[in-house]
Amino acid sequence: MKRTMIAHIGLPKAASTTIQKHFFPDHPEIEFLGLPFKSAVFEEIRNRMVYMDGLSYDIKKEYEKFTTELNRIPSEKKIFVWSDEALSWTRGADRILMCDRVKDVVGAQKIIMIIREQISSIYSHHAMDAFKSYETLKEKGNINAWIEAAQPFKNRGFHHLLYFSLIDLYVDKFGRENVGVFFFEDLQTNPRNFYSAISKFMGLTHSVKDLGSRNPSENVRRASRRIQQWAKLKNRYFPSLKLTRVMPGPMREVALRFMESGQRANIVIDEERMEILREFFAENNRKLQDKFGLPLSEKGYVV
Repeated sequence: MKRTMIAHIGLPKAASTTIQKHFFPDHPEIEFLGLPFKSAVFEEIRNRMVYMDGLSYDIKKEYEKFTTELNRIPSEKKIFVWSDEALSWTRGADRILMCDRVKDVVGAQKIIMIIREQISSIYSHHAMDAFKSYETLKEKGNINAWIEAAQPFKNRGFHHLLYFSLIDLYVDKFGRENVGVFFFEDLQTNPRNFYSAISKFMGLTHSVKDLGSRNPSENVRRASRRIQQWAKLKNRYFPSLKLTRVMPGPMREVALRFMESGQRANIVIDEERMEILREFFAENNRKLQDKFGLPLSEKGYVV
């Protein structure tokens, strides 16, 4: 039976969790492989795909493992989906290598990307990072200090938000007609149209009226004063503590929801850093808009 393999590669903080929980697994025409993955084998394949360097990675062996595991799934569905926003990270293996692996191991024929206006994405990343504190900063709750530590010209902290190069890479590898670029902003304003557009690109025929009307956004992080206080307390007294190691997932989520409740924090990027960020993203956005005809200006992206 002929099947179409589609890879959703992110981007982070752009509705990945939402569609992984409420669209891909719920749609009757989709065989959703994950994330979360259907088997431990798929998870191991994913980890090597994202983190292993090119000298150690064996594409032929990985393809054989993937195909063997895929053939164990007793499914008559024609659309298979592999979803992992880590494929668009700058923290794993080189993104060119991951693109090759998506094509040669997963066998993807179509690519889905969801992008988000960069300043909005930075606010969202900060709200998440302030709670989890993956890195060690003295003032996680201070967004300007956080941005200063992750300045693009220092350690490529925001290079994953330069969308043009990533989209251009996948278009070159898969062809323009096989790379669907969608806007996080459309999910917020009109979820039904958002899901309808993705469904059309994927070749789905089933109505999405029920899918597109609920759970418009998962994993939304709200900046609150409690999160600011937590960040200051943790970085002062427990700088090496990682909640991912000491607190189970469901308990972490409850704790996070509590942190996010209460009075909203007044978190504002100062004018100097805002100007630096706008200048950093503008040229890249212009290239994306001009080459691929994406309406970034209409969506509020700086160009």
